[in-house]
Amino acid sequence: MSQIVPVRHWRFGRADRIVFEGRAFRYIGKKNRTHILQRVEGDFMEDDYLLLSDRQVSAAIETNRLRYDTDHFSRQVRMLRARFDTSRIDDLDAVARMQLLWRYEWVREARNLIAMNGNGVPEIGRTGRGLDLAVAHLSDRMENWFEEAFRDLIPDLRTKDYPAVPAGSTLYAWIRRYEDAGLRIEGLRDARERCGRGGQLHEDVLEIIRRRVEEYRSALNPRKAEIVRRVHDDIWQLNRTTGSHHAMTSPRIVREHIERLDQFLVDAARQGCDKAINRHAGVGRGVVVDRLLQRIEMDDWEFDLQVLLCTAAEYENATPAQLRQIQRVRPTASVAIDAYSRTIVGFHLSPYPPSSAGSIACLRSVMVDKTPLAELAGCGRRDSRDPVWRMFGRPETIVTDGGPAFDSTFDDVGRACGSNRSVPEKDPRLRGRIERWFGTLQDGLLHNFSGRTFANSVERGDYDSESQASLTFEELYIACVRYIVDDYHRAQHSGLMGRSPANFWQDALENDWKGVTAFATPEEMRYAFTVRHLRRPSTEGIRFLNLQYWSEEFDIIRPALEGGPAVCRVDPLDLSSILVDLPDRLRKDPRYEKGPGFLVVPHKGPLPDLIRNDPTLENWVQANAMLREIVAEEAEEERPIRVAARKDLWSTGQHAMERAGVLRNHELTAEMLKRFQDRLDRKRRNAARNPADRKKTDAAPHGRSVATADRGPLSSGTQKTAKRPKPAAPRKPAGKAAHRQMFSPEGGNDPDDIKVE
Repeated sequence: MSQIVPVRHWRFGRADRIVFEGRAFRYIGKKNRTHILQRVEGDFMEDDYLLLSDRQVSAAIETNRLRYDTDHFSRQVRMLRARFDTSRIDDLDAVARMQLLWRYEWVREARNLIAMNGNGVPEIGRTGRGLDLAVAHLSDRMENWFEEAFRDLIPDLRTKDYPAVPAGSTLYAWIRRYEDAGLRIEGLRDARERCGRGGQLHEDVLEIIRRRVEEYRSALNPRKAEIVRRVHDDIWQLNRTTGSHHAMTSPRIVREHIERLDQFLVDAARQGCDKAINRHAGVGRGVVVDRLLQRIEMDDWEFDLQVLLCTAAEYENATPAQLRQIQRVRPTASVAIDAYSRTIVGFHLSPYPPSSAGSIACLRSVMVDKTPLAELAGCGRRDSRDPVWRMFGRPETIVTDGGPAFDSTFDDVGRACGSNRSVPEKDPRLRGRIERWFGTLQDGLLHNFSGRTFANSVERGDYDSESQASLTFEELYIACVRYIVDDYHRAQHSGLMGRSPANFWQDALENDWKGVTAFATPEEMRYAFTVRHLRRPSTEGIRFLNLQYWSEEFDIIRPALEGGPAVCRVDPLDLSSILVDLPDRLRKDPRYEKGPGFLVVPHKGPLPDLIRNDPTLENWVQANAMLREIVAEEAEEERPIRVAARKDLWSTGQHAMERAGVLRNHELTAEMLKRFQDRLDRKRRNAARNPADRKKTDAAPHGRSVATADRGPLSSGTQKTAKRPKPAAPRKPAGKAAHRQMFSPEGGNDPDDIKVE
């Protein structure tokens, strides 16, 4: 008994190229399990069609007679359409354009039926009677097409407004006109639209229009009205110089010539080549990802909203004067989105401008479970399977822009996390998911609050954003979390085939045998997101912000630092301990070579009471600020007592010196100050007189000579010696010791009064 093998159903895209037995075809569609292929020669589409069933396709693929290239004609089709159908229908009104497209769709469907030659459909001939059968076969389908195509464009469209179904002879005439026009849609326009006198403009006027219209394609960005004025000026000048009587052309004619220009070249000249390419190039498949956290896109965005930098309780209890002093800020949101599931896996809100600290905090939120934050914001839970915000793990690649928020510090953290970082070219399509999400956040959230700054001053108008600010920073944070978890994650997403990001994440996580990668230990997590500092250790350990860290193991490795600073890593969320990098020579030690490369050093003794329950850096900074205020208040209270004590001590010393008669020896009187000034002036005058400028004498110019060297030849064994100076007279023996004053008012002990013999 033979086994029945099921036939595989093949599916191709409209832009796929199918090569069958060496000939290239473009995929048209599938009807009644039969694939319709159109022959393509180079850039030309032939009126030659090939019909293949699923069984024939399977057999051809097995025998290597058929292959297909995905999205090959995604660009070629646009080129072919632009090359072969240059019809202009923008001059028609909405009703005439609708009629024209209705005829074109009838012609296209009828020609496809004729090409199928009865394979699974009625056999249609190119006659009026044969096309009557085509009209009967296509009527229902065409009505459905018309309703789907124009229902959204014309909301009040009714059945009676549908164009009339053509007769077979009318459809035959449409096909003839379409083919006679070179397969262009303009051949289906009404005859009355093509009537009238053509070529009414003089060749000189046409030349002026062509020349001036080319000037519209310029980086100076002239307006169309300016081009019209230039054309009129040239026509007036032509009439004046040649004596002609050419009439001024209508501005509509000039504008029509401008609109016939190649729009890509116009945009390239007026706005730059890069912007023109981004606008006219196809999106294509974009970046392809096939698993969770394979690629996350990160960016920061300043809210178009003014918020109050205070708590809700402070705002409610503030006086009108205090309300005016509350600071208004524009917060910055740092967001990370998973490219595969479109879920927000990282979020951080800061009242400050974009910075690397905010980006690192956002990356840290990617690594942790954010369900407690969602519960704090009051987010709902559908059932026990609901992930809420349990979307975390280690990303493989982090895609950012080249802004200052993603500097070398961010790169160091990314490398510590084991993630790659990529900065794509300046093409928004390469980071389109995160750019689009910020627009979704603005449209879905900010309209609920007052104080919006809007995109620009024109859109804002007279709206005073700062005076209308009513939302606090804390309330905005809670609102963002609530919007992400309860609204965005549960909404249908077109890029996920209509599924919500939360359900898509959960299903992908359950069906992916690899899963997502997380950190192995909490210490590795702390090491990746710590703040790096250099501290010189002592015998008491390491001191950081008046906190002392020490352990016996650190005391053992401290000599290996050789008196240099230690690389310390402080976790802003946990000051109970710090991480110290091991020196390079200890990493090869058998005791540490298999370790993580760092040492956990705990706080020496219990933490201060102010941060014992929540040892974060923010709490400790606030506690230090409170301590400084308390110390300042205590110092101010004790200042009167200290001032009185210093005053009494000074008075006691003065009274004791006055009683002993030594007070004058420690004070300078006005007479002493005058004598000191006279001595200083005398020294300056003496220094200003150069002895070398005096009258020449036999005496030495710079003083009295006491020894002279013999300049003559030395005799053997003899040498002249200079006269020795007369020895000074011996001092008189000292008498009874007496008290010597430091400064004598009479000048008895003035050094300038001493004579030197």
